[in-house]
Amino acid sequence: MTPAMQLYTVDPRSIVLDPTCAMAARADGGEYRIPVPVFLVTRPAGNALCDTGMDPLTIKRPETIRGPLKDQLTPDVKADDRIVKQLGKNGFSPDYASYVILSHLHSDHAGGMRLLPNAEFIPQRAEREMAMPESVNLSCEAADEEVDTIV
Repeated sequence: MTPAMQLYTVDPRSIVLDPTCAMAARADGGEYRIPVPVFLVTRPAGNALCDTGMDPLTIKRPETIRGPLKDQLTPDVKADDRIVKQLGKNGFSPDYASYVILSHLHSDHAGGMRLLPNAEFIPQRAEREMAMPESVNLSCEAADEEVDTIV
């Protein structure tokens, strides 16, 4: 009998947006939380993570966050919340996930990629094309092959 597919929620954390941020506009001026969920799907054809959560560096040093919202968001994530620790709490190692399906490439969803070196990453085509447009020349004959292997 083939084992059934199972879905695990890997302790989702959140990002807190500053009340002055336009995205977080609330009439009461209270904090606005955005969940950062990660899921593990176990299946016979290979196990898959959906997103990776944040890089531990972001957790230890929030000042490493880049972009237009860097002064308006605060990760609500502790060291034990990083993907490797969360997988371990559920009895899995990082190598347990053969695939990582990335919803998008923001650091709160794809920041933990480097912690899963043996996984095959599957981003949305539009996200991959935005991150690596055709106009970018990597100056390497094997570049296309390497990029396909990485993503």
